[in-house]
Order: sequence, then C-alpha cells, then structure tokens
Amino acid sequence: MRSLLIGIAGLLLPVLALGAAVVSAPDEPRAPVVKPTKKASPRSARLKEVRSPVDEKLYPAATRAAEKPDDADAQAGYAILLAQKAREVGNAAYHKMAEVAARRALERNPHHDLALSALAVALLGQHRFEDALTLLHSEKGPVTVWRLACETDALSELGRYDEAVACAQRLVDLKPGPQSYTRIALLRELHGDAEGALEIWSRALACGERTGIDFAWSATQVGDVQLRRGNVETAQGAYEQALEALPGFYLARLGMARCCVARGALALAESILSGLAESHGDVATLALLSDVQRALGHEEDADATVEAMLQGEAFSASQGAPDPRGLALYFADHDRDTARAVMMMKDAGGPTVANEDVRAWASFVAGDLAAAREHARAARRIGSRNPLVLFHAGAIELRAGDTEEGRALVEAALAAGLRADLIAAGRARELLSGVKSARARGA
Repeated sequence: MRSLLIGIAGLLLPVLALGAAVVSAPDEPRAPVVKPTKKASPRSARLKEVRSPVDEKLYPAATRAAEKPDDADAQAGYAILLAQKAREVGNAAYHKMAEVAARRALERNPHHDLALSALAVALLGQHRFEDALTLLHSEKGPVTVWRLACETDALSELGRYDEAVACAQRLVDLKPGPQSYTRIALLRELHGDAEGALEIWSRALACGERTGIDFAWSATQVGDVQLRRGNVETAQGAYEQALEALPGFYLARLGMARCCVARGALALAESILSGLAESHGDVATLALLSDVQRALGHEEDADATVEAMLQGEAFSASQGAPDPRGLALYFADHDRDTARAVMMMKDAGGPTVANEDVRAWASFVAGDLAAAREHARAARRIGSRNPLVLFHAGAIELRAGDTEEGRALVEAALAAGLRADLIAAGRARELLSGVKSARARGA
C-alpha cells in the first residue's frame, strides 16, 4: 500500500502498552506501598489497587495459572491479561508479574507464540528495550503483527528512528489497522508532523468500537497531540471521549488535569491529580500535583507530595522499574540535585528525543552550556515540535547569546501547548519579558 510514513513524525508505544501494570490475584503482591513520613499526607501512604475491565478475565486466569503451573497455555494466557491490566491502570508492577508468568510458559514450551508476545510486551513495559529487541531477534518465528509492533516500539524507544520507521512501514504493509496506525501516528508527531499524526489517529479510532482500552488509549493520544498544539478545548473533548470508553482511565484523567492547568483552573487540577496520586503515584503525576499545590499556596501539601514521589520512585527503582528521566526532569525544573540529574541521565537510555531533551535541560541547569546545546540539538534532530523541547532549546540558546533563535523557539513553545506545563510556561514568559526589556534598554 502507499507509504503512510511520508513526511513522518510521531512517538510510539508498545503493542499492549508501556508503563502498564500486571493484575494481581488476591494472594499476589498488590500495588507498591509508599511508606508515609511525618510530612506525608494520608493519600500518599498506600497506592490503591485499581479495578479495571480486564479483571473479569484476569482473576479466573490467575486461578487457572496457580492450579496448572505446568500448563504453558494457562501461564501464557495469564501473562497476556496481566499486560492488558498494565495498560488499563498504568502500574509497572504488573509488567514484572507478566514477565514471570510468560517465562513460566516458555519453560514448558520455548516457542509458545502467546508467551513470547507477552514477554516482549512485559520487557517493553519495564523499559528494557534492548532486552526486548534481543528476544525478538533471537526468536526466528514468522513475521507477525505483534513481532513487528514490538520491534517498532523497541527501536523507537532506543532512538533508532530510521529503523523504527522502516519497521512500522513493514507493519502497515503486512496489516493495515489499529496496531500499525497507532505506531505511524506516534512516529509522525515525533518527526514534527502533528497534522499527519491526527489524520492517522482518526483512522485508528475508526477501526473498532468506541469502548474499551483500545479506543480510550487512542483518544487519549489525540488529546495529547491537541494539547501539545495548544488546542485545549479540543484536547479536553478527546479526553472526555476516552473516559466515556473507559471510565477512570488514568492517562485521560491526567490529560484533563493538564487541560485545567492550561486554563488556569488550578483548584480543579489539584482535585483530579490528588485522586490520581492515590492510585497512580508516578513521578509525572506527583511532580505536577506538587507544582499545582505550590501555585495555590499549599506548601505543606506540596512538600508531602514531593516526599511521597521520592519514596515511591525509590521503591520502584528497587523493584527494577525506575523512572530516571522523570526524576531528572523534576530535579532540573526545580534546580535541585542538578549534578545527580545529569548523572541519572547518563544511563537513562538511548538518544531519543525525550532523553536528549532532559539531558539538555539537566546540563543547562547544572551550568554546562556546551553539553546543553549539544543535547538540545540532538533532541530536535528529527524535527520534533514538542513545546517543552522547543522551550528548553530556546532557553539554552538565549543563555548562549543567540537572542533571535532563542526568542523564536520560546515563542513557538508558548504558541503551542507549553501553558499546560506550569513551571515551563512561567519561565518562558519571564524569558521573553527579559528579552523585551533588554531590547528596550538598548533602543
């Protein structure tokens, strides 16, 4: 079929979902516990286990897997449902559980296709992209949708974008449909073609029913694209569609909170994010919540939220599911532990747009302007128009003395969706005000 990757741009996620969590049977480990400190608020004491649609199948599957430990089909079926749970609720613990179940199945049948697919998704969900790629290349099975989808995801998340594009094209040539369209849309936006991404997202949304995780996830991605373009109302409509398809979907709720931030409705944003913190206390959610709380003057709540975030991330890291990029960005944004942020990003993964952007910002805040410029240029090498990437690059160029380039980049970021980022938007306005004042003094 005609290439869908012409003028490509986007960002991609794995076949069942990155950053998801494995459903646990009642006698299995629950969601991670965040131990409270003196400052911690009650909501940070324990992450609630979240019910989701897959539970109806997952719990019986867990029972079957426990009763039939030597049955590869039972173990693989349980693993794939754990991956689905991870996608629905966004808890990395479920990916760890899915890996265990998938490996049990493969011990009984090394070529079990469902178990291989579940293992690949579990590795991707734990951000073990090299391991996932090694698995895919070592298993010389037939060319299938799930293999190409997972390979595209791994390549993209390693920053090997040319290879990811080629793999995604093979995927859509093999089978046009939701799994190929979503990856193409993500890749298109990553390369700066938001309009093209939205066109492909519309194809993905039209492929199935308007219910369940597939529609909710795709609709949320549409909301994210629109929010990054500064179209707040359109983004909110997309998130509402996602929540109609899957009530309570955490990514759509996070998107709604960001819309509230962009509109200045901080009290409502705090309410949404506080609910998310109880069930999905990841770095991004808690960092945004703490920023909103400080903007509202709730300093003690903000301190407690940050403490819960740091404890939760330490626990996640101890379980093999760290988020060094998210934590490094928080440190850089708040001029805190900047040397640690730089060190964290050295081992945070390949030269992806997101990784290079955070490396640039951490280096900048730590005072290494040369490294900051190098990483900022790397972040923009394939044409990304992500407003945060543009803002960071603009701030760095202004510090380097390139006033015109820096001003243009910061203005472009603000004209897009930067206002959904409370910290970055405020700093961008301050920078532009400073440029204007400097010009007035020089006139």
